[in-house]
Amino acid sequence: MGASSGRYTVIAVADGVSGGTNSELASEHVLETLRSLDLTEVKTAGLDSTIENAIIEANRTIPEGASTTLTAVVIWQDRQNRGHARFYQIGDGMVLLSSGDKGAE
Repeated sequence: MGASSGRYTVIAVADGVSGGTNSELASEHVLETLRSLDLTEVKTAGLDSTIENAIIEANRTIPEGASTTLTAVVIWQDRQNRGHARFYQIGDGMVLLSSGDKGAE
């Protein structure tokens, strides 16, 4: 899945956990949730919480027993045209964030 909103581009892959009930539905749902995000007014400092809240909300609304992994990257350019990226990996009940940027606006 890839989507742009404001200055951010979100690229994500979700894979339903095999053996889980409705896992394909779970992966489609989390991707649709990210696709529908409006990041137009989001500042870099609020990016992580916005993504995290969207994932939490998607998790609340999937059917019981459904599960998925998620790997996502959000990329953008700052005012000096320097590229930045934040990587998110969700699986096994953990959310990992990796960022090489310094939070520049």
